[in-house]
Amino acid sequence: MAQVTYALTITWNNDGQFAQSVFKYQFDDIGFSDASTAALALITAFQTNKLAHVLALCPTSVLALSIKARAIDSVGGFEAVTVLPGGSAGTRIGSQQVSGVCPVVVFFPSGNAKARGKWFIPGVTDGDLIDGFFQSSFNTACNTHLNAFITDMVLVGGGAPTAKFIIRQTKPTVSALSVQYWMLNPVPGTLRKRQRPV
Repeated sequence: MAQVTYALTITWNNDGQFAQSVFKYQFDDIGFSDASTAALALITAFQTNKLAHVLALCPTSVLALSIKARAIDSVGGFEAVTVLPGGSAGTRIGSQQVSGVCPVVVFFPSGNAKARGKWFIPGVTDGDLIDGFFQSSFNTACNTHLNAFITDMVLVGGGAPTAKFIIRQTKPTVSALSVQYWMLNPVPGTLRKRQRPV
């Protein structure tokens, strides 16, 4: 079994600002003819199983423009991309006041590993965050959609491998840690440093 880690990147128009979200998945890609085919299968499975959950946490002024994926455990570069024509808009109702302030989700691995993963959810509406506090409706949405987001997904083709959402740790050694649970940071984060071309 050749477990390989793939990086899946969503490129966003966050109310006029550039942003990217990078997620890591690990699966056995031996059944695919090449890494490009495996990366495209990951993108397709993500669109089918996860994209709606991601968009449900984003304001309507946030557009997902493209999804790309590539193997990062081996040499190579760009492998597969899907452009979302016209963009796929977030589905949370409400006005976005600023593009840089956003919710931060922290992912925790199984066991007692110290590594942590973070996702800066692009955008927050004026109804999600009031007086510095996330409102109950946003917390409920996170419970629904993030719990579904961190579950495994089965890819089509290549022997139908299961892709696991992971935290990739590079120090002291490279390792892949399965995500066990998540937590919404009670304090919003700033996305500015993430808004430069990668």
